[in-house]
Amino acid sequence: MIRLLDTLKLKYTKRLFLSSGAISVRLPLSLNIAGKIYHLETNMISREYIFIKIYEEDFEFLPSVYSHIILFMNLDLFNIGKYELEGKLVSIDKIAGSRCGLWIEYKTETESDRKTISQFVQNHYTPRYSVRFSVEIKTDHKTLRGEAINLSEKGIFIEAELGHLEENKMYSLILYLESDIIHVNAQVSWINKGKMYDKPNGYGLKFLPDKNAEKKITQYLNTLKKRSAILR
Repeated sequence: MIRLLDTLKLKYTKRLFLSSGAISVRLPLSLNIAGKIYHLETNMISREYIFIKIYEEDFEFLPSVYSHIILFMNLDLFNIGKYELEGKLVSIDKIAGSRCGLWIEYKTETESDRKTISQFVQNHYTPRYSVRFSVEIKTDHKTLRGEAINLSEKGIFIEAELGHLEENKMYSLILYLESDIIHVNAQVSWINKGKMYDKPNGYGLKFLPDKNAEKKITQYLNTLKKRSAILR
C-alpha cells in the first residue's frame, strides 16, 4: 500500500514538472552507487526529487526501484558550496536506446540545507522575461506607480522612484498587463540603487503564494514564451 502511494505521488510529481514547464537545472553532481562514483549533471531539481539523464552502459550497477540501497550524492552550488545528500532511486524512465532518466528522492542533513538548495534553484534558474507594463504599488501612505522591466513565475523587477519601499516588507501590487489586470502581494527582496546590474533604479519583489494570481501570471508568461521574450 505504501509503495502504491509512493508511485502515485511520483506520477503526480512528473506531471507537475512537465505541465508547469520544468526549469532545467544543470548543476554538477557526484553520485556514489555501492562505492562507485559517477560525475554527472542534474536535469531537474525540486524540494524532494533530483532528475538525472544517463546512459545505462556508463554504469556498472543500478539498484532496483525502491530498493534499500542508499545513494550518496555531492551537489555543487558553485559559490554557495557543496552539499552532501542521501537518496533512493524511485523511478527509471526510458528515453531512447540506452538513454534513461533517474528520479532520486533525496534527503539533506538539515531542513535549512534543503531550503538553501531550493532558493538557489529558484533565484538562479527561474526564467525571466523582458516586459513593459504599468504597475501600482500600494504603500501605507500612497500609491507608487512604476513600470515592470522583467517578470518570472517567482517575482518581478519594477522601475520606480526610490525611497518609498522597504526591503523585506510586503506590498500589494496591481499589474496592468496588455489583456488583464492582476492583483498580487509581493515582498521586496532587493532595491537597486545607482542603476546597478544594467538595470534602472527600482525594486525586485518576490511574489507571495496566491493560486489565482499564479495562474494568471503563468498564462501571461506562456504568451511571452511564444514571443521569445526570455531575458535569461
